[in-house]
Amino acid sequence: QIPGRPVLYFPPHAYQGKYPGDELQQAALWLADLLVCASKTQQVQDLRAVAALPEKEARCKQLCAVLKDGLILCTAANTIHPNIVSARIHKIKTSVLNAPKTKTKSGGKGGKYQWEFAVSTLRAQAQARENLGQFLAAVKELGVRAEDLFSPEDLLEKEDCKQVVAALHALGRQCYTVAGYLGPCLGPSGEASASSETPLAKKWNVVETPQSASRRGHSLAQSLERNLSGAAAARGSPMRY
Repeated sequence: QIPGRPVLYFPPHAYQGKYPGDELQQAALWLADLLVCASKTQQVQDLRAVAALPEKEARCKQLCAVLKDGLILCTAANTIHPNIVSARIHKIKTSVLNAPKTKTKSGGKGGKYQWEFAVSTLRAQAQARENLGQFLAAVKELGVRAEDLFSPEDLLEKEDCKQVVAALHALGRQCYTVAGYLGPCLGPSGEASASSETPLAKKWNVVETPQSASRRGHSLAQSLERNLSGAAAARGSPMRY
């Protein structure tokens, strides 16, 4: 639940981290559920469209395209832990960020032609790097190891979706250990990438082991089932998400 927003219920597989498809599809669907919590309808549709693409190469290319400005990733981090990305998050026009290099002539008459990005695109890339840097700093604070993360260049230049997907799975597993977080996770609860004490857990004097995280997940599933039954009875219809 996000403060000031209505309580949302997801299917049990979301709380158990069991999303369908390959690792990329699982990561895209998990991010989509996180953005449902943040009421980001367009981004939810974009991520679900990525997961639905039939070709693996197309899924990889499109995932990088929707994540490279950093907006979805920063929103996801703030959904897991509100305001962990406290600095300004830049909103960037995708058309400007993805604009190709243009042919320009330098040196006046007789000068050489060269391919380079427009100033607006360079500015958008710099803002995207800031967004991605804030996301990476946030997930480190949540306890994800540096070696499990990607670099901004992996998205902006290399479009290395393999490393990005690996980082998202590491973050999804780490969600089981984030104190106060009751939203969707990704992967089994016993495989958090950090030690039993994350930086935030130390700050709050909270220690959660994989065993206690498993018990927490079981209790959450029971609570969810009770809440769903009660809400459905009160409304007289099945719950939807």
